[in-house]
Amino acid sequence: MHRLSAALTPIALAGFAVMVLSGTVLFVADAPTLARSPIFLTKLALIALAGLNALAFRIGWRRLADDPPAGAKVLAAGSLGLWLSVVVAGRLIAYF
Repeated sequence: MHRLSAALTPIALAGFAVMVLSGTVLFVADAPTLARSPIFLTKLALIALAGLNALAFRIGWRRLADDPPAGAKVLAAGSLGLWLSVVVAGRLIAYF
């Protein structure tokens, strides 16, 4: 499991960097409106929570066995839920 994590972490970080760069460009296009949007602010809060969730996972379970503990599974499910919520919030920005 550790080798898989070591191999996928740089890919995940690169994807996050691309997301931040593209999100910044999109934000600049309509910054005054987005800065007042409660949906946009919710999206930013969800991204922050997802980051904290990932950090908690890294700190709590640096070396997982083949059968991860229940706490790791809860954090993994939380991560999926948070990122899905980020996507939904992103889509809702156009409508509110």
